Amino acid sequence: KKSSGSAVLEGLEIDGRIVMIYSPEGLNDTSNVQGCCCCGGNEVKNSQEVNVNVITYSLTH
Repeated sequence: KKSSGSAVLEGLEIDGRIVMIYSPEGLNDTSNVQGCCCCGGNEVKNSQEVNVNVITYSLTH
């Protein structure tokens, strides 16, 4: 079932630091996948860029 709207990122914070970033929609770009049995949600369309930004943030904060 596709959800409407934008994909959401959520974070878990411990002692004032973000220790985990999570998306209930997943961080997979399924627009280039053929025959995916589990696709069809509100996947992040620019997942590579989002993942690079998450890694960069984690290394600089």
